[in-house]
Amino acid sequence: MKKIIDSPFSEIEDEVYGYQWSAILDANTCNYCASIDGKVISVNDEAFHKYKPGKVHPGCRCIWVAIMKDEINPPPITGIPKKLKPQSEVPASEFKDLKFPLVGAGKRKM
Repeated sequence: MKKIIDSPFSEIEDEVYGYQWSAILDANTCNYCASIDGKVISVNDEAFHKYKPGKVHPGCRCIWVAIMKDEINPPPITGIPKKLKPQSEVPASEFKDLKFPLVGAGKRKM
């Protein structure tokens, strides 16, 4: 298994099943963060380092949550759809998500 280096989860990595992106979903959540919310990656997925919760945009409130191997009924590994590119490739201000065609569509604001 490939070790995740420089991670807050380094000490418990052998006990981790995967990581889930968690966004606070309210009227201030941007389309990018809402679109990636709930996605689950495996422990050795490169997305852990490419997708940086909390750094998508100023005021980002997202985090990676570790899902432990001993969790009953862990969520399936979904991966991250290719359309949801890392914020290093698509700034949140230009992102168009899977459900809403324009940034800030509906009640969501940037």
